[in-house]
Amino acid sequence: MPSLFRESLLNFKQLANRLMYRVHCHPYNTAIGSLAGNTVTAASIGTVNSIELTGNAAIIYQNAPNPFGDGTMIKYFVPENTTNAQIVFYDQFGSQLNTFTISQTGTGQLNVASANLAPGTYSYSLIINGKVIDTKKMIKITN
Repeated sequence: MPSLFRESLLNFKQLANRLMYRVHCHPYNTAIGSLAGNTVTAASIGTVNSIELTGNAAIIYQNAPNPFGDGTMIKYFVPENTTNAQIVFYDQFGSQLNTFTISQTGTGQLNVASANLAPGTYSYSLIINGKVIDTKKMIKITN
């Protein structure tokens, strides 16, 4: 597989034919997801500054900032015709802490306040129709 962190779009069309993609957008943000049934459009030629993803693959992104103190933000994409979507939060032992129900399809974001969280490692999962789509880790540091 060619390096996916290249600054040119030379291999971008070849990349669109693969099942997985990874586009480095910023030192702290990396978009990862499936291209099955999706269309990828680059915003510029040369350096990939942003991409637009449309289609039917659900995506949850890494929270930013991570690690975080006061709070963090999680972006996600839920495809149309999804009837049951949620983000579930777990502690380091796998115990469920909280569930956020996603009521609208499309792109969204969740702002997470961390006042009641002790410093440590947590995880969150995007669950659609009872299926875990992806799980990410986040680290809470002292305020």
